[in-house]
Amino acid sequence: MIQTILPTPKKTEVFEGVSVLNHAIFTECEMFTPHLPVFTDAMKRIFGLEITIAEGGIRVEYDASLPENAYRLDSREGLVLYASATEGLLYALSTALHAVKVKNGVLSCEKALIEDWPEKPYRTLMVDLVREWIPASRVYKYIDVCFMQKLNHLHLHLVDDQRFTLPSKAFPLLPTPDEHYTEEDIRGFCAYAAARGITLVPEL
Repeated sequence: MIQTILPTPKKTEVFEGVSVLNHAIFTECEMFTPHLPVFTDAMKRIFGLEITIAEGGIRVEYDASLPENAYRLDSREGLVLYASATEGLLYALSTALHAVKVKNGVLSCEKALIEDWPEKPYRTLMVDLVREWIPASRVYKYIDVCFMQKLNHLHLHLVDDQRFTLPSKAFPLLPTPDEHYTEEDIRGFCAYAAARGITLVPEL
């Protein structure tokens, strides 16, 4: 499982054996606490596993020696994620989702030591929401793809000849009937992406 993590980490050392993990994640760093639900939400949706925010499971530690965009994952004894900033933490949580395995309700991870950081500051995916109508539920999945692949921007092509997908109070006849996003949708996209360290870039 460790060998199939994408993007491939800069440094990976794999050891014999597997660490069995409790169904919990915890940090003593107040800066990191608000971001743990990103991991618990993904674990529930991907694996159908409830992960509580409590001591005794996966640990998230602050390490000032790491650059803001870097992280370290150590699963030799349990699973410990190290970061110095929110950016690195989110990449660590993404890698943890790749690394863990769930079988018969048992959560585990191969024993390994991983260090990683992005090569480029701007990494993006562009999605055309106009030429084919894409419902709001699928837009969230594209945000998930960015999170899992450690892309930090998502370009959304929102307006073209085929459709006008934005809401408009000033020009209520402009949005394509039944094929445009609501103000609530747009706010939801922005909040969901921001929680995962992703900047939405609208293309009009």
